[in-house]
Amino acid sequence: MAEQMTQAYIYGMTNAYSSIESGRERMASALIFIARNGHLPRAPIAVEGKDGLQFVDGSHRVVAWVTYREFTENQRKEVGAKEIDPAQAIWVVIQMSETDTDLT
Repeated sequence: MAEQMTQAYIYGMTNAYSSIESGRERMASALIFIARNGHLPRAPIAVEGKDGLQFVDGSHRVVAWVTYREFTENQRKEVGAKEIDPAQAIWVVIQMSETDTDLT
């Protein structure tokens, strides 16, 4: 996901993400926010699965954060960007089986 979004929004390549309306603008907006504030605009939401986390909301924010982290210190200084906090909040949904629904 992240690699394909970066290819579409940063490098202008055609793939499944390049057709998402306003996708590039959403990622750019998140990237600008991160540069100005040093953290994500809102916590993304992910579902925990057997293969790791799958983002259900906030994938553009996550890709913007990953992209920002790849900038060199000099690149950040040139644009007056803040240092980003490496620890970012994320909501994780843990799927429960029907037998695990009693929370008492």
